[in-house]
Amino acid sequence: MIGACARDLTRYVVTMPALGAGDPDPEARRVVNLLLGFVHALKHQLRGSDPAAALRALLGEPDAREALRHAYRPHFFLVQVQRQLAEWRHRGRIGEVAAVAALEHLDTLNRSAGACERIRTTPVPYPYEVLLHRTTYFYCALLPFGLVESVGWATPIVAVFIAYAFLALHIIAGELEDPFGCDANDLPLDALTVHIERSVLETAGATDLPPVPVPDARYRLD
Repeated sequence: MIGACARDLTRYVVTMPALGAGDPDPEARRVVNLLLGFVHALKHQLRGSDPAAALRALLGEPDAREALRHAYRPHFFLVQVQRQLAEWRHRGRIGEVAAVAALEHLDTLNRSAGACERIRTTPVPYPYEVLLHRTTYFYCALLPFGLVESVGWATPIVAVFIAYAFLALHIIAGELEDPFGCDANDLPLDALTVHIERSVLETAGATDLPPVPVPDARYRLD
């Protein structure tokens, strides 16, 4: 959803009438960079990492410094894009229909970022975590006594396999609690960010694109 909205907004921006015939459009380029700044800032916000280096490389020192002053940086970039759209609408550079469509995409980006934040900041309730943990271990401890009469000498083997399945599900539940980290089983936010950046830049007509992320030997992306 974030990638599709960013591409659509870029398409709106780059297909608007240029400021001058044959002249580069710095305002349109700035909006594209702001959209990419939103994507990078959201990635670092979800991971709790420092976006300073990425934003400086993307926006330059002045804009990056302004963005880093804010606590919720993805929203800062959306505000800047909306201000630019409002200015274009005031000058008559974009029509009302295009402005409304662009604002709808900005709202979608904001809702998507909010949904990701809710996932990140909403842990499994502590009573549920304690109950799941203790019930799993209690069940696995008593399982051999319930199997011994039916499977006999194979009780240890069967009990180990069943206990492994339950303990694995318990660990998976803990992994899913925060899917935005840097562990091997977390979402490949770096690769997703690069794919969005490539699609946005290509939509904007750029030819110098970041390299395509390549999976490692275990077919995992960063």
